[in-house]
Amino acid sequence: MRAFAEHLRTIRQREVLPEKLSNESGLTLSQIARIETAMINPTLSTIFKIARALKVSLPELFDFKLPKERSNTDPFSPFLALPFYLCRT
Repeated sequence: MRAFAEHLRTIRQREVLPEKLSNESGLTLSQIARIETAMINPTLSTIFKIARALKVSLPELFDFKLPKERSNTDPFSPFLALPFYLCRT
C-alpha cells in the first residue's frame, strides 16, 4: 500500500491541492492525508472517486513500482516459506 500511497501523492501534488481534491472527490482532507500516508487502505469506490477528481485513468493511478521483497530482518520470514500445514500448532 505504501507504493500506491506515494504514487498517489506524487500525482496529486502535480495536479491539485489537497483542498481541491477533497472538494472534487467528496472525501475529507483527513481521508486524503491518511490514504497518501498509507495509514488506511482506500476502497475501490474511493479510488474511483480520486481518479475521477484527478482526471487520471485507473491504469495511470496504478502505474507504480512495488518495493523489493522483504529483507531477512523479519523474524517471521523463515515461516513464510513453509507449507501451511507445517505452521499449525
